[in-house]
Amino acid sequence: SDDKFQATDICRDGMEAYEKLKVKRYDAVVLDVNMPRMDGLQLLERLQREHIHVTVVMASTLTTDGASVTLRALELGAVDFVTKPENIIEAKGADFKRRLLDMLAAVLDTKDQQSQWMQKKTAHTSLTSIPKAPAAPRRRVTAARAGGKKIVALACSTGGPKALHSVIPALDGRMNAPVVLVQHMPKGFTKSLAERLNGISKVEVKEAEEGDVLTKGVVYIAP
Repeated sequence: SDDKFQATDICRDGMEAYEKLKVKRYDAVVLDVNMPRMDGLQLLERLQREHIHVTVVMASTLTTDGASVTLRALELGAVDFVTKPENIIEAKGADFKRRLLDMLAAVLDTKDQQSQWMQKKTAHTSLTSIPKAPAAPRRRVTAARAGGKKIVALACSTGGPKALHSVIPALDGRMNAPVVLVQHMPKGFTKSLAERLNGISKVEVKEAEEGDVLTKGVVYIAP
C-alpha cells in the first residue's frame, strides 16, 4: 500500500524462505516466529550459521513469551521488531499497517545511511597512498555532572535492541557511574530486555522502578 515498497516474494514457511534467501537478495524481510517446517528462530539460526546476511524485521506477539523469543531473535541477527495484533481484524487495521510501514522505512533509511558512510570511507581510503594506523574510535556519551557525580544516559530507537546486546555486556562492572536507558519498546518487553542483558553483562541491569536510588555500575531501563 506504500509506493516506496514492493513485496517481491511471499513464503509459506521457514524452509521456503531459506531456499529463497540462499539465492536472492532483498532490502528487508518480515519474519514471523510461528511457521511450519522451520520456525523463525530456526531460520535465523541457519542464516547466521551459513553467514547469509539478511535485514530481518520480526513480527512479535505482545506476551511475556513473545518478548523472550523476540529478544532471542535480535541476538540471532534480526535488526528490530514490530508487535502484531492478537486478532486478524486488527492485523488488517490502519494502526498495524502504519507501524509496520514506519518500521520498514526506518530500517531501510538506516541501511542507506550506513551504505553511504561506507562508500565515503572507501573513497577516502582509495585516495590515501600511505597506509596509516587506524585512529582509536572516539566515544561520546552524555554525562551530567553535579558535585562530582556522573550519570550516563542512553536513548535508543530503531535498531537499538540489537545494538544494546553489544554495548551493555562490554561495560565494566566497576564503572564509576549509573546508566539510565530509554529504549523505544512496548510495555513488558523492557523487563525481558533487562533480564536478558543482566544475564550476559558484568554490570547489573534492571527495569527501573519507582523509588530506585541510582547506584554506580547499575543500568536502569525505563519501563
